[in-house]
Amino acid sequence: MLITEVKAGPVTNLTDARYFAAREVTWLSFDCRAGSDAHLPPATIHAIREWVGGVQYLGEFDLSTAADIQELMDALQFDAIQVGPLTGPEVLVNLKATVPIFKEIVVEPETAQAAVHHQLVLFQPLVQGFVLDFAKNKLPFPTGGPLPLAQIAAWCREFPIFINADWHKETLKTTLEALQPQGLCVKGGAEEKVGYKSFAEMDEIFDLLEAPEQF
Repeated sequence: MLITEVKAGPVTNLTDARYFAAREVTWLSFDCRAGSDAHLPPATIHAIREWVGGVQYLGEFDLSTAADIQELMDALQFDAIQVGPLTGPEVLVNLKATVPIFKEIVVEPETAQAAVHHQLVLFQPLVQGFVLDFAKNKLPFPTGGPLPLAQIAAWCREFPIFINADWHKETLKTTLEALQPQGLCVKGGAEEKVGYKSFAEMDEIFDLLEAPEQF
């Protein structure tokens, strides 16, 4: 049992999917964005889901119309979806979603606090959660980026926020204590060979999340 919700992905192989399911993540995500390096066709997503259970499945979208999102959401029976930073509120208004929706906010080196707050307020009535992403632009976290930790903590108290960052075992404890987010995001990677890869670093993160006495 993990002490916080974890969204893992987007997964690109069965090895990652099985590992994350065994570590009891809440959400296992698949990249549905055409042209993305992590994109998987529907047939591959179906195949992975047949082998993995015990998690909720999430589809990640960006620059897609409401109709396109709806079509894939229905076909793949996602338990939730995530829309990208360029998705406007009009797309969500036209989407007949009956599952939770997450809005991704990608933090840039020059991102202003006011810009993030505007997005949070604008999308709050339309979504069930936010992904505040520091990893996409490889920004230092929890300190050194453009957003003060105290401000992020304030947002986490007001909005359901998942933090996507390059997590380190040395800072995970203090970061979760300071921010108390809804959850965090982790990502797998390419297999070293088919069916095999090392999860040593990821194990250290999950071992901390499974051991409340270490907090």
